[in-house]
Amino acid sequence: MRIKNIHIENFRCFTTLGISFEKFNSLVGENGTGKTAILEAINLALSPAFVASRIDEQDFNNQDSGDIKIRILFHETFIAKLPDGYATQDVPCIGVELSVKRRSQAAPGKALSEEFVVSHYVMPDESVSKTQNGWSVKRKSGSDYKFTIRQLSFPLDLDNFPRCFYFDKNREKQSKIGFNSTLQKIAQEYNWRFRKSLENNKKDFQLKWDETYEMVISNVDEKKLKDTFKPVKTKLLSFLGRKYEGLELSILNLEQPFSKSFFSLRDGLNQIELSKLGSGISMMVSYLLLETISSLAKEQLIILIDEPELHLHPQLQSKLMQHFKMSSTQIVLSTHSESMIDIGDWRSIKRFDKNYNCCPDQKTLDIILDYKGTPKATKEHLEELKQYYKDKTIFFRENNEILFARACLLVEGPVDKYGITVLSALFDTLDLTDLTVISCNGKEKILYYQLICRAFGIPSFTLFDLDRKEETDEENQIIIKWSEGECWHAFPNSIEHLFGTQNAEHKASATMQAIDNCEALPDELSEAFQKIQPFLSKIKI
Repeated sequence: MRIKNIHIENFRCFTTLGISFEKFNSLVGENGTGKTAILEAINLALSPAFVASRIDEQDFNNQDSGDIKIRILFHETFIAKLPDGYATQDVPCIGVELSVKRRSQAAPGKALSEEFVVSHYVMPDESVSKTQNGWSVKRKSGSDYKFTIRQLSFPLDLDNFPRCFYFDKNREKQSKIGFNSTLQKIAQEYNWRFRKSLENNKKDFQLKWDETYEMVISNVDEKKLKDTFKPVKTKLLSFLGRKYEGLELSILNLEQPFSKSFFSLRDGLNQIELSKLGSGISMMVSYLLLETISSLAKEQLIILIDEPELHLHPQLQSKLMQHFKMSSTQIVLSTHSESMIDIGDWRSIKRFDKNYNCCPDQKTLDIILDYKGTPKATKEHLEELKQYYKDKTIFFRENNEILFARACLLVEGPVDKYGITVLSALFDTLDLTDLTVISCNGKEKILYYQLICRAFGIPSFTLFDLDRKEETDEENQIIIKWSEGECWHAFPNSIEHLFGTQNAEHKASATMQAIDNCEALPDELSEAFQKIQPFLSKIKI
C-alpha cells in the first residue's frame, strides 16, 4: 500500500498543487519552498484522530483563501467496515480527503466553539455504486446498503489502511517514553507480557527482586538513609498509621518494569543514554525500531522524514540511503543532502522552486525534444538516464549537486570548470555566488545535463566549444537547440587552444598551470563572461 498522488489546496504556501509519488521520494529545493509543508499535509490527512486540534490559522494559504483541502489517492484499495445493525459492510476505498474551513458562526448549543470545521473521510473506490446522496454496496442478502459521506468520516474501522509515521525535527521522541511514541507502545506491550508471565512465578520474582533491591540500597551510606528517608517514614506513620509500614524508596515499578525504560549504550556499569549519542543516532534507532515493529505486525506503513541527514556523517547518510532504497516501505523525505537523492531514478525526485512549483510537471515532461532526427518527449529521454546512471557512463553520484543548484553553468569538462571558477574570481569579472558550475565530462554528454536542468526547472547556461566547426554542425546545433533560449555561448575552439596547451604532453595539468599564471583575461573568455552576465542578473535573489 502506497500513496499514488496528493492534491493540495490553500495549505500553507500552496494555493494548488498536485504531486505523484513513487515508492521512494526525495523532496529537494531551497529553504522556504514548501518541502516540510508537503510532509505535514500527508501526515495530517493520514492521521486517524485529533486532526482538528492540530490545525492552526497559519495553515491557511492567506486570509482570503478558501478551504484547506488535502486529497490522497492510493495505488490499491483498503476496506472501510461500516456498521450495519449487528453486521458490518465492507466498502472498498481508494483514498482519503481532509477539508478544513474557518467557522462562520457559533456551534448551536455550545458556549465555546471550535475555531475550524473539519471534514475528514475516506473515499470509496470507483467500483462502488453511486446514489443520489452517496453510495451503496450489496448485502449478502442481495439488498442495498446505502451510506453517505458522514458514515465514511473518521474514526473508522479500516483494514489495510497504512499507518503514517512522521519524523520531524524532534524525531528523537520516538525512541523515548512519552505520549504515543514508539517506545511507549513497546513498553506497554512488554509490561503486559511481563505481568502475564508473573502469574506463575510471583514468589520467585519477589525473592530475587528483594535481593536486588537490598544490594542497591546497601551501597548507599546507611547514615544518609537514617538522616533522610527513615525520619520521613516515621513521621508519616504517626500521621497515617501502620498500614503505610511498607513505604519504601522504590527504584522500579514492579508491575510495569518497562514504564521508565530507555535506550542506552552500556559497557559494564557505564551507560550513555541514546539522546547523549547525538540526534542522528536517535533518528536511526527510532526509524529502525519502527520499521522492525511494523514488519513484525505486518502493518502497512508510510514513513515521512524531514531531513534524515541531520547530524549524520556523509558516509552514514549514504548507508541510510541504501537502506531506504531497499526498504519495502514507502518513504517520503525532504533533504538538502546530495547523498539522499538518486539521479538515476528521476521520478523519485521532486524539486520545489521559490514560486512553490514542483518539477518536473506533466507539461514539461510532454515537451518534444529532437535528437538527431528522432523526436521524443522529455520523459522518454529521462527514462534513458536510468541505464546511463547504472552503467556509470554519464552520471555519477557526484552529479547529484545539480539538483540543489539555484542555477547551473554547464561546461564541457573539469579543466573548463577550473578555468571559469579561477579566472572569474581572479579578474573579478563574474560573481558565481548564485551559480553552480557543472562539469559535464565531455561535449557529447552536455545534452543529458541540459535535459536534467530543463525537466527540473533549473535555470542553466551552456558553455561549449565548436571544435573548429560551424555552429550549423549537427552536434553543435543539438546543444544550441536544447539550451534555454539564448542561454549559451560557443568558443571557436577548446580552452586548451585559448592557452596554447593543446599539444602539451599532459594537456590538463599544463592548461591549469597556464590558468594559474594568467595575467590578462583572454578576449574569448571576456566575451563569454559578458554573455553570462545578463543570465546571472535574472537569477539573483
